Amino acid sequence: MGRLELEGRSIETRAGDSIASALFRAGVRVFSRSFKYRRRRGLYCLTGDCPNCLVSVNGEPAVRACVTDAADGLRVARKPGLPTPDLDLMAGVRLFKRFLPVGFYYKTFMRPRWLWRVVEGLIRRMAGVGPVPLDLAPAERERRSQHPDLLVVGGGAAGLSAALAGAEGGESVLLVDEGRIGERLPTGALRDRVDGLAETVRAEPRIRVLERATAVGLYEGPLVPVNAEDALHLVFPKRVVVATGAVEQHGVFPGSDLPGVWLGRGAARMAGAHGVPIGNAAVLVASSEAGLAHLDPIRSAGTTIAAVVVPAALARMVPEGIRAIADGAVVEAAGRRGVRAVVVESPAGRERIACDALVLSLGLIPRNGLLRQARPDEATGAG
Repeated sequence: MGRLELEGRSIETRAGDSIASALFRAGVRVFSRSFKYRRRRGLYCLTGDCPNCLVSVNGEPAVRACVTDAADGLRVARKPGLPTPDLDLMAGVRLFKRFLPVGFYYKTFMRPRWLWRVVEGLIRRMAGVGPVPLDLAPAERERRSQHPDLLVVGGGAAGLSAALAGAEGGESVLLVDEGRIGERLPTGALRDRVDGLAETVRAEPRIRVLERATAVGLYEGPLVPVNAEDALHLVFPKRVVVATGAVEQHGVFPGSDLPGVWLGRGAARMAGAHGVPIGNAAVLVASSEAGLAHLDPIRSAGTTIAAVVVPAALARMVPEGIRAIADGAVVEAAGRRGVRAVVVESPAGRERIACDALVLSLGLIPRNGLLRQARPDEATGAG
């Protein structure tokens, strides 16, 4: 066990904790505020794909709390609020939203010019994610050149399998993943499969693994710069396999940004990997069997399932004792500070279900930004 500091408050950390899981276990529910109207933002994806959990760590702003280890002695601060991030009087700006159309900030305060000097500090404080320390010395990063036959970006099941296939074909392989292999997956069959593949990969002498290493671009050559903890690796592979997987699809409805709304993988990871209940009662919306698999870790951590919203074809797969709503859709998440109820519309009509967590598993969207940079003759993509 260790301890980190959150705005003067001492928070206990446990083995395997991220900053996000340690803070959530300690009762923190507001991690940031929205850019324009200062709406509360809670934990959401837990895979580093959303901006909700950006905090300052030891003075460095915009650190993703959900994928940053909770090391002993860290000083953590959330986006400034007036007077606090939990109770931010600047959120009252939403009362004037009819006067703040999209793009107003590009046209306002230009004349008279002196007015900008009056309001600049307030606008920057409202819109920023924390002050940038100006006294830090420039970092000296070592650069290392790598020339593998095959570069695999992504350490999921597809990436690990591609690396093993390359090694079996006699190629030298470099596999990079922006996190630790498997750490963002909830407990279950897929996590077990990835852990098994990872063990085989690490035992293969032709494969080198770089974790906590981000491929930041794919350029002609091909050249793939990889920003790792030890150095900036300039990788010149003969072939590239992009196996960066997918992110869960977002739901769009009133209240979809409230604290207490989770993506399925994030909720299952908080509950399964960290053992922290995501709430007292939850509604799960699942469009596939993979979404239903999130039920087990969420229930095991102590959260009651108020209802499961699924296509009619999946209703029979909902465990006995849990209410299934067939062919329903969430039309609203209600609450002021966080989710307090979910409004569901189904063929049976519209109803309001009391809960403090809403879990969305609505399907997957390819995480293919890196692959889109590649010329077709310079990269081979795997899902």
